[in-house]
Amino acid sequence: MNPFQKIGTLFKLAASPRCAEISRILSRCQDTPLPWILRRRLEWHLAACEWCRRYADQISLLGYFARQFSSQSCESGKKKLSPHTAERIKNKLRDAKK
Repeated sequence: MNPFQKIGTLFKLAASPRCAEISRILSRCQDTPLPWILRRRLEWHLAACEWCRRYADQISLLGYFARQFSSQSCESGKKKLSPHTAERIKNKLRDAKK
């Protein structure tokens, strides 16, 4: 490794946030867009850190499933119980109180 490569590597390590900060940044970027410089620091870190890349994939997947679940639960919230089912639940609750 020549001296310029060493300096470049040291610069990237110094400019890159630590893994704990990356996990907070990844969680935050699910809700709001990141500033340009923070996105670049995140990309530098993810290029070098396999564990944070895995965490980023997991966070992304969890976000995807949360959005899917939330849209399905909104649609299913419009459905009502049948009168027979509602009466059975009421009777079970009443019996449980006794």
